[in-house]
Amino acid sequence: MCPEEQIVIPEGIDRVKFESKLAIVIGKQTKMVPESEALNYVFGYTVGNDVTAPQFSMKMAIGQSVNRLTHSPLGPVIETELDTFRIHVEAKLNGVKKQDSSTELMIISIRKMISYLSSVMTLKPGDVLLIGSPVGADLV
Repeated sequence: MCPEEQIVIPEGIDRVKFESKLAIVIGKQTKMVPESEALNYVFGYTVGNDVTAPQFSMKMAIGQSVNRLTHSPLGPVIETELDTFRIHVEAKLNGVKKQDSSTELMIISIRKMISYLSSVMTLKPGDVLLIGSPVGADLV
């Protein structure tokens, strides 16, 4: 999906929720990695738009979100030389900025998230972790 493409809202869904997120692309198989080494397993970073249909997921009783075609666009590039501690993640809805926050304000650090996830599952090259959502995510 290209950045300028419209998100398609499936028939029967009244509203969707968007959340801009930093997306971490895993570069090497990752299992039981200490926080101090976590960034060594990252290939790069991109942006993700986590679009969910909470109305549908509640009816199905299968968790917080249900993703459909166009509902989790990523990219369009993967940055391999990014200082993730000094960036802003933002989202615009119809040209109006709705989210804009620094990764410095994340409750759980990138290192801690990778370390934790690698302790409960094996992360593989190409896996994408959508983490951190700035204030302002809302239903539309």
